[in-house]
Amino acid sequence: MLYNYYFEVAALISGLFLLCVYAIRRTLRTRSNILLLILLAVDCLGSLTDIISCFCISFPDRHSEAFNIFMCLSYLFLYNLMGILFLVYIDSKTKIKALYTPMRIYFLLITAFEFVLIFTSQWTRLVAYFDENDVYCHGPLMGLLYFLAAMHLIISVILFIIKRRRFNKYQVMAIVAFIIVVFLGVYIQLIQPELLVGQFGNTLVLFFIYTSLENPVYYTYRATTCFNRAAFREIIKMKRREKEKINLFIFKIKDYDVFRESLSNKEQMRLSSIIAEYISSLYRYNAFCIEDDKFAIQIKDAKAAEDIRLKLDKFLARSLILIESRVDVIVNSLVIMDIDLSDKADIIENGIIYALDHNLSENKQFDFLEVVDKLKRRRDISNIVRNAVEKDLFDVYYQPIRSVETGKFKSCEALIRLIDTEYGFISPEEFIPIAESEGLIVKIGEIVFKKVCKFMNEYMLTSKFGVEYVEINLSPIQLVEKDIVEKFKEIMNTYNVSPNWINLEITETANQSNEDVMISNIAEFHKLGMSFSLDDYGSGFASADYLFRYPVEIVKIDKSILWQAMDDVNAGIVLIGTLSLLKSLGKEIVVEGVETEEMVSLLQDNGVDFLQGYYYSKPLRPYEYIDFLRNNNL
Repeated sequence: MLYNYYFEVAALISGLFLLCVYAIRRTLRTRSNILLLILLAVDCLGSLTDIISCFCISFPDRHSEAFNIFMCLSYLFLYNLMGILFLVYIDSKTKIKALYTPMRIYFLLITAFEFVLIFTSQWTRLVAYFDENDVYCHGPLMGLLYFLAAMHLIISVILFIIKRRRFNKYQVMAIVAFIIVVFLGVYIQLIQPELLVGQFGNTLVLFFIYTSLENPVYYTYRATTCFNRAAFREIIKMKRREKEKINLFIFKIKDYDVFRESLSNKEQMRLSSIIAEYISSLYRYNAFCIEDDKFAIQIKDAKAAEDIRLKLDKFLARSLILIESRVDVIVNSLVIMDIDLSDKADIIENGIIYALDHNLSENKQFDFLEVVDKLKRRRDISNIVRNAVEKDLFDVYYQPIRSVETGKFKSCEALIRLIDTEYGFISPEEFIPIAESEGLIVKIGEIVFKKVCKFMNEYMLTSKFGVEYVEINLSPIQLVEKDIVEKFKEIMNTYNVSPNWINLEITETANQSNEDVMISNIAEFHKLGMSFSLDDYGSGFASADYLFRYPVEIVKIDKSILWQAMDDVNAGIVLIGTLSLLKSLGKEIVVEGVETEEMVSLLQDNGVDFLQGYYYSKPLRPYEYIDFLRNNNL
């Protein structure tokens, strides 16, 4: 049979080209990347041996029998090895920990099995051999090789489907293309055996995989040769798998915010790129730009760190020339030795960012483990909050507020509580900022509002116990939601709660960029009959400016002002002056943190309308609050 070699030659040239590109471009040395390099090498060898073996089959008399046998069997082995290697490659990309060791064992066993089966077949005649007339023949187990290749492909597809969310759409397309092209190549090879398209298909797909899954661009910072944050994360993961520690020299451009204000976007990029390219030229595979102003270099010891400091100082001693500017740059640096990588890569990575953002240094007794512990707690609290949102695990407590005029507890503040089986009580001051940053606060606000309305309806707080309204904290993020008024209106209608039974507490932390939406929502709530309080007044989170900008009926004085006033004469003068100012503006006043009879007397004498604090009661569970009302309001 005469074979058409054009596709095979094209495969060989393309494979060699890919190998050259791989060698020239700086590539992150990960397990999957090394496996791709091996795949490329095996593919090139497979193409070469296929060309030679087909020539040997067509003209067996031109070479020795041993040569013909060796080349044909070598091609069979290399072609089947591609399937095994692809399976191991997919395993390295899906990163299923439970399969890591089993996959290694499987690779060694199946490779050894196929090697023995194929290279002994000239004697056993089980797979392929040359008969007495030098005719190339297939043995009874030739189909087994196709079966094993198909099995490897199917397992690869299953692993890929299980972890498909790890991949973007282009990577999915590359894997799908591989599967289609492999099957198509086998089909064409079966119906037209003289057309050598199998290896060409493999090479084509390896090109897709290289550009979509292992493209060096994914791991380099902009147009530089310096590795980026994604590469840094991969290095941490790799070291973690190998149970190694890592030493780092990290540094940050000082006062980078000033450069953001004074430089154009292109010049900012140029500034970061100059430094990234410099450290990359010196430390090649160990240099990383993890953010525009933050860099990391993997080092062997403390002596290497000192060497980096000297080189950086020398490099930055002269001004850096940008596009239209010349700037002087100073960096803050930090050395972290023997980083334990037992925690997840994102925790280690975020710990390094935290250390740089907070200007931590050895001089401040920097403890990286302490930073990691803080970030681990934040991650855990985040997971607890998400779980609480999904399963409605939040509780609402109620702290009574006493009316100075009547002596009754005519209102209360609804306070969210979160209690975890492991962490116990988690303060709202800790989990609310996390919920806000992760987009959960709107849902939490709805949960609290619904619980309060249900409670008011169930126990008839207004008609039976004389509670005129309940104060509910409203997150600034909630306040700029365009449909919040309709949502709250629907909840109140569901539980037959009148809007004038609700007072919403706001602070100055609202998003100023959406102030128009916020003011519009406040106006809509007012139309319904709801009132507003300005919370934390005097604590630094609320100021006189907000009294003029937002229509609020009640102002809540923060407890810190009261407590300082009890110990400091000047603070007392400020408190009394503040109370006088608010009364002249016609505002009702609530003071938080009331804990002693002396505080009560001071506040009552200076015109405070409502008192809230442990002097009267701590925040109470719903049934405890009802008992409190029975004892004090009835």
